[in-house]
Amino acid sequence: MDINALGKLCDLKEKGLLTQEEFEKQKKALLNNETDNNAPARNKQGVNWKNVGMSFIITLIYFFMFSLIAAYCLGLDEANMTKEQARSIAAAFGSVSGVIMAILSFGVKSGKYKNCSSWWVNLIVIYLLYSLGGGIGVSLGVWAVLYQIFQIRQGNVVLKGKN
Repeated sequence: MDINALGKLCDLKEKGLLTQEEFEKQKKALLNNETDNNAPARNKQGVNWKNVGMSFIITLIYFFMFSLIAAYCLGLDEANMTKEQARSIAAAFGSVSGVIMAILSFGVKSGKYKNCSSWWVNLIVIYLLYSLGGGIGVSLGVWAVLYQIFQIRQGNVVLKGKN
C-alpha cells in the first residue's frame, strides 16, 4: 500500500482542502487501485494451465463413466440392441451433460464475465457438438465449460464492462 499517498490525502483533509466525501472517494480509489495491483490473478490474461489440466481430467473421468454405463447397457441386451437404441443412449449423455453444464454456468453467472459464455450458450453448444461429434463432441464442450467455470471460481476473469 502507498502510505505516502494515503498520508498526503489525510493532510489535505485535515487542512480543509478536501471535504469528507472527497476524502472518502479518493481513499476508496487509492485502496481499489492498490487491491488491483496486489491481485494480478484477477486481471491475468492468457491460459491457466492448471485449470486446463483439472478440467481435462474431470472430463475424462466423466466420459469414462459414461462409457462404462453405455457398455453395461449394451451388454445387458446385446442381441436386441439396435443402432437407434445406442444413439438414444448417446443422446441422453449429451442431454444430461448439457443440462449439468448449463446449471453450473448459471450458478457462477458465467455470462457476466469477459471471454465466458452464458448458461444457455453452453447448453446450445454442447447439443451442437453432440450432433457433430457424438460423445467426443460432448466431451470437448464439457471440457471448455469446466475450464471457464474454474477460471470464474478462482477469480481469473474480469467482469464485462470493466477495464
